[in-house]
Amino acid sequence: MKKIAFTVPEEFILMGLDRKSQWFEMNYRAYREIYCIGAIFIELILYKKVKMDPDGTVILLDPTLTGVVYIDQLLHVLQEEEKPQKLKDWMKKLYDRIPLRHRIYHHILEELEKKKAILIKEEKFMLVVPYEKVVVDHDILNYIIEKMRAEISKDDPIDVQAVALTCLLRKTRSLRLYFSKSEKEQLENKIEYLEAQTTERLQWMKSISGAIRDVQATVSLSGVPS
Repeated sequence: MKKIAFTVPEEFILMGLDRKSQWFEMNYRAYREIYCIGAIFIELILYKKVKMDPDGTVILLDPTLTGVVYIDQLLHVLQEEEKPQKLKDWMKKLYDRIPLRHRIYHHILEELEKKKAILIKEEKFMLVVPYEKVVVDHDILNYIIEKMRAEISKDDPIDVQAVALTCLLRKTRSLRLYFSKSEKEQLENKIEYLEAQTTERLQWMKSISGAIRDVQATVSLSGVPS
């Protein structure tokens, strides 16, 4: 299979759309969308577009647009704010901006379809009510899973994107859907090991862990089931 570059939010949503998992099939639209935004913040952290201070404040480092619509939408929002804010405040603010998070989620789906990772079909429920059916390309899905599985046995170089995706799936209790019990434990041990490191080289890991905690706090406060 030809390797295609995906972002963290694209990989996360692709796994959530998989019929095997059903963990995004519960129609909790707000749940899907707020995790999308959290995953975009993680993408921005990994590629040094933003950084998180120890107190959780998001600092914009590079406002240059990327050409990826949904990432640039979030960069625009960050640029419009005069004073830096903590990530948990950003998450609450973006949760309340319902049309914006709808658009961001829609653009992620568009990007996945453009890369042929999904196919969106227009269908009708009971031959009357129109709805969109999403079909996942399982060759691409399995490629992403294998990238994560490879992290179990290797030390360097660390695939930061695979680790970030593992963190997200761990916090949403979804690793068990794709990995055996022993593989799940090894992945979780790897994450815990990386979180415990204090070297400058792995500071991104603490930022990712903090970002995911803030996303989960937003989900909990909003009352959306997790």
